Amino acid sequence: EHWAKINNLKQASKTLNYLTEHNINSYSELESRIDETCKQFDDTADKFKSVERNLNDINILRKHISTYKALRPVYDKYVKSNNKAKFEKEHQREIILFKASHKYLSQEQTDRKLPTLESVNVQRMELEEQRQKLYTDYRKAKKEAMLHTPQRSEPTRENQIE
Repeated sequence: EHWAKINNLKQASKTLNYLTEHNINSYSELESRIDETCKQFDDTADKFKSVERNLNDINILRKHISTYKALRPVYDKYVKSNNKAKFEKEHQREIILFKASHKYLSQEQTDRKLPTLESVNVQRMELEEQRQKLYTDYRKAKKEAMLHTPQRSEPTRENQIE
């Protein structure tokens, strides 16, 4: 019981110090600060997830472009070959991969111009930089949100009995 009183006083002291450090003088100010912090955290998390999705899409596009470019000569030979069945049997894996990449790129690229691997890599690097910056902002916002939201303590045996 003595320990609980000391712990409660320490928590009250920390709370009072936080409120005075952040110039929070009323409950409504505290609520508005909590709402702002949580909104900022949610916005940052949404932006981070969006950049992650875009980065994933860029990586898939890179894979298909490199596959398409690497296997295009094999497919051209297949188209020009006299014995397509034999050539297809010998190079079935390459032809299937080329067709899958061609189908993906046809669906994704509406202007019918294949982007260069270099331009896609530049986009990827820009997104990676954005992701790193947003991750830093995300960690800061998360830390702030944790400071502003009340911590829920685990119920002790005494609390459960009452």
